[in-house]
Amino acid sequence: MAFSTRVRVRRAQMPLNLTLRSEFVHYLAGVAITCLGLLVLYIGGLMALHRTGYLPPPPLVNSLCADSKLELLRDRLPERPTHLIVGSSVAWENIDSSKIVLGDPGARPLNEGFCAAQVHQASFVTDYMIERFPSISTVIAALEPHDFRNCDQSTMQLFPPGEADDYIFRRRWLYGFYLRYFDLHSLQRNAREIRTLGAKKKEVNEWGDAPLHGKRDLYYGAFEGFDAACFTALRQLAMALRMDGRRLIVVTTPMNPAWSALYDKDRTVQDSFSAAIQTALAGTDAGFWDGDREFASDASRFVDAVHLQWPEAQRFTAALVASVGLDVSGRVRAAWR
Repeated sequence: MAFSTRVRVRRAQMPLNLTLRSEFVHYLAGVAITCLGLLVLYIGGLMALHRTGYLPPPPLVNSLCADSKLELLRDRLPERPTHLIVGSSVAWENIDSSKIVLGDPGARPLNEGFCAAQVHQASFVTDYMIERFPSISTVIAALEPHDFRNCDQSTMQLFPPGEADDYIFRRRWLYGFYLRYFDLHSLQRNAREIRTLGAKKKEVNEWGDAPLHGKRDLYYGAFEGFDAACFTALRQLAMALRMDGRRLIVVTTPMNPAWSALYDKDRTVQDSFSAAIQTALAGTDAGFWDGDREFASDASRFVDAVHLQWPEAQRFTAALVASVGLDVSGRVRAAWR
C-alpha cells in the first residue's frame, strides 16, 4: 500500500517538473533572443555611424585622438618606411615630413606621434613600429616639456600590441573590436565629438602628419614639473637604438612666447628641460637639436601653447632638417635660407 502511494506521488509531481523545465527553456530562449536583438541593433548602429563617417575608431588606446592614429595606419599601411617620427601631438602636428623627403628623396617618413603620449609611451611606439617595419633606420623624437610629466612604468604600453596587430595588419572584422572593447558611453561621446567638430576625418597627409590651422587659447597653464623616470626612459630608448645600429634625433619643439611670458619668464622650464635631455643622451650617439632655442617664432604663429600653425610647422621642420644632417640634397637649406 505504501509503495502504491509513493508511485502516485511521483506521477503527480511529473507534470509540475515538466512545466518548470519548459518555463526555464522558454526563459533562456527569451534571453537569447533579446541578446541577439540587442547585438543586431548595436552592430546596425555601428554600421550606420560608419556609413555617415561618424564612427569613432575602436578604443584600443581609449582616446579618440590617439585611436585615430591606429585607424590611419590600418587604412594606409606604409611601404618600407625609413624615418619614424614619434612623440605626442607636437610630433604629429608640428612636423612636415615633406621637408624630410625634400632633403633626402630616398626617405620614406612615417609619423606616429600620438596625442598626449609621454616619452616612455613614445618609446613603446618606437619599439612596436621598428619590430613591424625593420626598414626604419632613423627615429626623430619631437618633444616638449609636457611629454615628461608622468612616466609610470604601468602606463608604458599605450595599446595592446597583439590586438593592434589584429586591427592594423591582420585586418580582423572591424565591428568585433567594438564588441571586445564595449563601452556605449565612450562610443556615444566620441561619435558626438566627431559630429560636433564638423570634420569627419582629421586632415592628414601621406606621411601621417596632421596640419593645424587657426587659433585657440593656450590650453596649458603653469608647468607642473618633470618626472625623472621620463629622462631615464629617453636614455633607454637612445641606448636601445644605438645597439640596433639606428639613429636617434631628439628635437625640442618651440613653446609659444605668450605661454613663456606667463609661466616661464626666466626660461627655467625650457633651459632645465634642454639640459636634462642632453644629460640623458650623453654617451648614446643620439643627436639633439634644441628647436625651442634655435627656432624663433612669434606668438601669432601658434595654435596654442605648443602647437604651430601649419606654415610655421613647415618652416620649423625645414630648420630641423637643415640643422641635423637630414638635408642630403641641400635643397632644404637652399629653400629655407
